[in-house]
Amino acid sequence: MRKIAYSLIAILAALTFAGCSDHFTPASESDGHGLTFSITVPAASAITTRSFSAEAITSLHVLVFDENGYFVECQKAQPTVPVSFGTDMNTEYKFSVNLQASPNKRILHFVANYDFESNPVEYGTEYSVISHLTVGDRQEAYWQRVVLEEGIYEKFDDMPEKGKLVKIPLVRNFAKVVVESKIDNFEVIGYALWNVPDKGSVAPCVLASQAFATYAKREGDPVDGFDNNPWVCRAYDELSAHYADDSKSSGYKGYLPENATIVSTDASSLTFDNNAKHMYERPFSDDETNTAIIVKGKYNGNISFYKIDLVMPPEQGVSEHYNILRNYTFKAKVVGCSADGYQNAQEAAMNPASNNFMASVVTQDVINISDGTARLFVTYTDTTIVSSDPFVFRYKYYPDFKSNPNDVENKALSFYDLTRREALTRDDYNKEYVELGSPYFVMAKYNVIEEVTTGPWAGWHQTTITPDTPTDEERSESVIIYQMTKDNNQVKIARTVTFRLRKPFTMIPECEPAKVSAGVGRKVKVNIKIPSGLRESLFPLEFKIEAVNNSLSPDNSLTADQYRSGYMSTWYGKSIIPNNGKQSYGFTKTLSYNEYLSMDLTDDNSYRIVPCAFVTTKSNSATEIWIQNKYFYFGDGQSTAQFNN
Repeated sequence: MRKIAYSLIAILAALTFAGCSDHFTPASESDGHGLTFSITVPAASAITTRSFSAEAITSLHVLVFDENGYFVECQKAQPTVPVSFGTDMNTEYKFSVNLQASPNKRILHFVANYDFESNPVEYGTEYSVISHLTVGDRQEAYWQRVVLEEGIYEKFDDMPEKGKLVKIPLVRNFAKVVVESKIDNFEVIGYALWNVPDKGSVAPCVLASQAFATYAKREGDPVDGFDNNPWVCRAYDELSAHYADDSKSSGYKGYLPENATIVSTDASSLTFDNNAKHMYERPFSDDETNTAIIVKGKYNGNISFYKIDLVMPPEQGVSEHYNILRNYTFKAKVVGCSADGYQNAQEAAMNPASNNFMASVVTQDVINISDGTARLFVTYTDTTIVSSDPFVFRYKYYPDFKSNPNDVENKALSFYDLTRREALTRDDYNKEYVELGSPYFVMAKYNVIEEVTTGPWAGWHQTTITPDTPTDEERSESVIIYQMTKDNNQVKIARTVTFRLRKPFTMIPECEPAKVSAGVGRKVKVNIKIPSGLRESLFPLEFKIEAVNNSLSPDNSLTADQYRSGYMSTWYGKSIIPNNGKQSYGFTKTLSYNEYLSMDLTDDNSYRIVPCAFVTTKSNSATEIWIQNKYFYFGDGQSTAQFNN
C-alpha cells in the first residue's frame, strides 16, 4: 500500500517520573555502624504505572567504595517500619544498614532489586563493578550514588554530611511509553514497542568518562537538611546536554549493556493493547533496528497499522530522535491523521514513520530526497573523520524539480545544528569562516557557503569544515539542511547530515602462513583484522595493498564462496610505502558492508577477519606488505604484515 507522508501526526514529549519516599534508619551492631537514609523512589506522574512486574522494592543493598574508587563492601539493608518491604510506592519505608566507619571519603551506591546472592560483587573499581550490574527478563531495578567526602562516622548524628542522606532519589532503570489520540476520527486500538533491549544496566553509565549520569541535583549547600535544600530532578534536555551537574560534561545519551540483545524485532508477532509500555534504556541506534511504536488504529472506521518514531517536537521545524533514557515517560499524542495506515504491523515497521518521514532511519541514508515537488541532493548523510584536516560537504536544491528542473535555489535552504541546538549562520557574500568553539563537538569552524561554478560540481554549494582534534572517544555532530513550507508551519524537505570525529581505527594484518617456501606460485593469505561493529556508512572500504619487493599477485582464481568476494584489482602509481617516493603497483581489496558482516570473527568477537589471497611471483618472495585505508592508522607495525621464506 502506497503511503502518504505525514498521514499520522504524533507529538512526543519526555516527562520525568515524579517521586515518593522510602526511609532508612540505623541498626546498632558492634561490627558496623548504622546510618540513617531517606530514599525517594520514583513513581510515574499523571498516569497509573505498571512496571515490568509488580511496582515494588524487593531488596535494597548499599555498595561502598573507598577514596580511590575501589570496592569496600556490599551490605543488605533491612526494613524496620514497616517490618517488610511493601508494594505501595507512596508509603514511607524505613530501613537499617550497617557499614564500616571510616574518616576517609566514601562513595555509596544504593541498588534495589538486584540479586547479589546469585551474582556476588567481585573486587574492582567503582565503574567496573557498577557497570556490570544488569537485569533482564523484565526485572526493574533502582539506583542512586552519593559521595561522602568526610567518610562514615561511628555516630550518625556527628556526621557533617548527614544532610546528603535525606530523601535520596532512586532512579528507575527503564522508561515508560504512552500513546493517546487527541482527535475524534482516530481511535488507538492498541500499540506495541518494536525493537527493544532485553537487558538494562542498573546504573546510568557513561562509558567514555567512566562515570555515572546525575539524574538529580541539590542546588544549595549539600550538607543542609532536606527542607532547606531538597533534591531537584533534572529535565531531559538538561541531562541530554550534560551528564553531570556542570557545563563541562558531555550529554548523556543512554547506556546499552554489552550483553543486551534487541528483541521484539518481528512486528507481526507483537501484542497490541492500550496499557503503558515499559522498556530498558536505549540510545538512539541510528539504523533500521531503532526502537519505534507500532500503533493499531481505526481511522474513519477502517483498522490499519502505523509506525511512530520517538522524536522530539519540532524545533526550527526539525524533528530530532529521542534517546530513550531511563526514568522518563515518553508520551505520543496523535493530533492528526489524514489517511489509512498499512495493512499489517510488519509492513508498517518496514516503512518510514508516519510522523517522521524526512528524518526516518529508513530514509536517512538517501542522498537525494523529494516531497513530490522539491528535490534535495547531498553528497553524503553520514561521514567519519579521523584527522583535523578540513573536509568538504556539498548540496544542491531544486524547489520545483518537476516543473522547473533547471531552477536551482541553494540559498533557500536553512541549517540547524541538532547537537548544539542552534541555527547555523549563513553568509552568502563574505564567505568567511565561522568559529565554533567547543571541545565536545566535531566542527571547529566552517566557511558558510561557496558556490561551485565550474567542473563536475557546478551548480552545487559547498562548505569547507575544519574539525576539532580527534580523540579516542567518538564524537558526533548532526546538522539538518531544510526548507520550511510557505506558511512556515512544517518542514517541506530536509536531510540530516552527521559528522563523526575520532582517532583512526586499528587494523591487525597477518600473513598465513608466516613462512612460505621459496618458489613461484606459492599461496599466501593476508588476513586483515578490522574491528567488529563498524558503521555501514564507512563502507565500501577500499584497502590498498603493496608488497615491498612486488613479489605477490592476487589469487583471483579463488571463488567468492571460498574467500567471499576474493577479487582484487590492480593499481599503478606512487608507492604507498612511506619515504619510498617511487612509482609502483599494488592491489585494491574492496569490501562491501554485507561482505564485512559475513567475515569470520576472532575468538573474542572484537575483530572481523578480511582474507586476501595471493600467489608468489618470485622465487625469493619473502616481503613486508603495506596496507592502507583512510579510516585506519597507517605506519610501520600498525598497517604491515610480513612473511619469510
